Amino acid sequence: MSGALSAKTAVRLSAAVRAATGIGLLSAPAPLERLIAPPGGEPPTAVARLLGARLLMQSLVEATLPLRIVVVSGGAVDVLHAASMVVIAVAEPRYRRVAVVSALVATTAAAISVRAVRARA
Repeated sequence: MSGALSAKTAVRLSAAVRAATGIGLLSAPAPLERLIAPPGGEPPTAVARLLGARLLMQSLVEATLPLRIVVVSGGAVDVLHAASMVVIAVAEPRYRRVAVVSALVATTAAAISVRAVRARA
């Protein structure tokens, strides 16, 4: 036994982490923002809640339908999100730290999606 997670388990675990983050951003974004953002670098609450809603919806779909097309689509959404955060990190120095952390988290989620899809192939 290698101890490695199955592709389906990895997707569901990633979805659970995404759901928890989404719920946190929806219900209480300020404490999460303070963990990452420097003073004055917190994104608008509405933006944090919008991201939380997207994360929660994506996690629910991936957890209930861990099909190849769903995982690939979720990975694509994560790549697009990471790319948009890189743009924000460059264009808005005030939000750089939050954008970089968000880009890294989205890139990690996309990598999990790729790994899960490859494991099923």
